[in-house]
Amino acid sequence: MQSTEEVLRIFDEWSRHYAPSNFIQNEKNGALLADYILKNYGLVSITYLSLAVSALASQLDLLPEPKKLTVDEQAAIFQAKEFARIQKETLENSIPFSERVTAEKVKREKEAQIKRQADAKGALVTAIAGYQCYLASGKGVDYLTTEMVQNELHTVKAGNDAIRTLAVVQQIIQDLPDHPRQGDVARVVEVLNARLK
Repeated sequence: MQSTEEVLRIFDEWSRHYAPSNFIQNEKNGALLADYILKNYGLVSITYLSLAVSALASQLDLLPEPKKLTVDEQAAIFQAKEFARIQKETLENSIPFSERVTAEKVKREKEAQIKRQADAKGALVTAIAGYQCYLASGKGVDYLTTEMVQNELHTVKAGNDAIRTLAVVQQIIQDLPDHPRQGDVARVVEVLNARLK
């Protein structure tokens, strides 16, 4: 004799892993299967459940099989997809070749400019971090003055153009005196601006 718990466990496992995909789990189907199995086999098992479904297929509640497409229906679907693809290609090809080439060049140049700006930002950080000034005695780095000048260099901006800002900062670093004082960066900027006028 099988316990009720064991029978329920077998039914549960069969329904989750072995039942046909169109099998409807309801009370009527459960009763039909149980009656058939007990009458014919006397024991519930996964194999007997599958055999019972085959034997009782006409009496069980099953989901209808999905409609299989005819060859003509499959061909119509294929033709619709192909027509949509051809329309898309036709639309893309309606743009003159020279315009597509120009648009591609503009896109590439924009991407290259974005990369150049990003590279310049990195180079700017490196240039400022690499700046050092030395003690008047020549015996090592003047850390306080170096930090002051680096802070002032971080305030230099040539609009939003990192490439121009990098060039300006590099020129300022070249033009700074050997032992700068506070405000020397601003004075060098004024001299540079005067040269440009």
